[in-house]
Amino acid sequence: MGHMFTGCVHTHKVSEKRRVQLNNYVQLLLKMDSIVAESDLLCTFLHRMIRDDTDASKMEEELLESNSNSISMDAVATHPKIKLCISYNSSDQLLSVMVRHVRNLVPVSGTNTANPYVKVYVLPDPYKATKKKTKVAKKTLHPTFNETLEYRIPQVDLVSRTLYLCVWDQASLPKQCLGALTIDIASLNQLTSGSEDWYNLDNKH
Repeated sequence: MGHMFTGCVHTHKVSEKRRVQLNNYVQLLLKMDSIVAESDLLCTFLHRMIRDDTDASKMEEELLESNSNSISMDAVATHPKIKLCISYNSSDQLLSVMVRHVRNLVPVSGTNTANPYVKVYVLPDPYKATKKKTKVAKKTLHPTFNETLEYRIPQVDLVSRTLYLCVWDQASLPKQCLGALTIDIASLNQLTSGSEDWYNLDNKH
């Protein structure tokens, strides 16, 4: 009985030690760059930790592994990129372009931040009649927009249309494009259910 009680006490101490280590690690993550601190993966694991904080050991292993993958995929890569969800409703003949996130923007020379927003066109468009834009995000190189821009286009015309997106800096004078992207709509898979992906932006300055 004495050995069993000692083992229980030891297990409790180990569990408490691991809990403190995990809490310290999470606090460190929250103080990192916004790419990590505001990542979907970190929010997911924080939610799980609140919901079930009895499994600290397993949580630590998953958090370390997933955060490592997140950093290698998102934070470490310095190339500017944009996350889009593009879908088409055939009954309404409506093309929806959801601008979700932009990451790793390179600021204009002489500055260390930007006030970015995204302009979207559906080409060909010689008169810029399809121009739409998101709101402006203030003082960030990693903005989140989660805005949907909609275009009414007959389904038969989709195969000949191209999306053109440009991330502009409102703070620069004159305004400068921080990155641009062209997407052939005909190349997108699962357009009716929604095609969501990260796309690299061409650096324009």
